[in-house]
Amino acid sequence: MDPITSEIMDRLRNIFNETSILETQIQRLKDLLVTSENDILKIKEGVLEGFHYLNSKINNLEKVIMELNAKVDKLLEKK
Repeated sequence: MDPITSEIMDRLRNIFNETSILETQIQRLKDLLVTSENDILKIKEGVLEGFHYLNSKINNLEKVIMELNAKVDKLLEKK
């Protein structure tokens, strides 16, 4: 091969190698994004479950407070 053809081939090989490296990096980034998205969805589900649990506890406490309030009112009426 003449020197110009050889130089062109070397440059093409370099471009191909750099393209392969970029492709690998892009795939890793894509995998990281998918993993991050799944983690965020799991966190979201956990937070929602926590909110539902706390809401249930608050509702139960509200019922207990209402019952206690009614008992206090009855005691005050007797006095």
